[in-house]
Amino acid sequence: MKTNYEYNQNYLTRIKGVVDNHLSIYPRTFWVRFDLRYPAILRNIGNDFYDDAITGLYNSEPEVMKRFFPSLKAQIKHEEQQKIKQGKRVHCSGMSYVWVREFGDINNNEHYHVLILFNKDRYHTLGSYDYEGKNLANKIRKAWCSALSVDPLDFSSLVHFATKQSNYLIYNEIGFDFAYRNLLDMASYLAKEKTKRLEKGRRNFGASLAKKRHG
Repeated sequence: MKTNYEYNQNYLTRIKGVVDNHLSIYPRTFWVRFDLRYPAILRNIGNDFYDDAITGLYNSEPEVMKRFFPSLKAQIKHEEQQKIKQGKRVHCSGMSYVWVREFGDINNNEHYHVLILFNKDRYHTLGSYDYEGKNLANKIRKAWCSALSVDPLDFSSLVHFATKQSNYLIYNEIGFDFAYRNLLDMASYLAKEKTKRLEKGRRNFGASLAKKRHG
């Protein structure tokens, strides 16, 4: 972890806990890391224009993440029910997640970094990055737009999928240890102290509850 950041050790511990717990249930894991942003508009202040995220005009924190994940889960559940009706076998999605709230270094815009882990037997790719498919990428986009109460046709680009921010973890396969360390190293970015603020009634960190092994 060769950076100059200071890290919140509690966040690092909880992130590792989510990853380890997920792998204990789903040794074949697909993970994806992405950013969630608010709509930006041009605000005229004096003679200057600023690209400013106006969160007050939209459904924003402290409840926005409480809407995002249920919306995503509902879409996944609906897909599951449709496949069952078609007589198809459906694996559990096994979704686990971690999110953090931050503010931009330069523009000061509020945004979120999210890490989600899935059962690879259910999801193994985000799918096409177009805005019309019924793939995982679009489920995430629609969930964020639903949380903000905005039209996905106009605001899907508020979800940013970075390159090399998704991959597999398959326990006991060659390369697992490297892939595991790479995931934790990448995820440590979410635990950096810089760009986070302590505000009354606002959370900077959230994570899914620990899962229990069946049987």
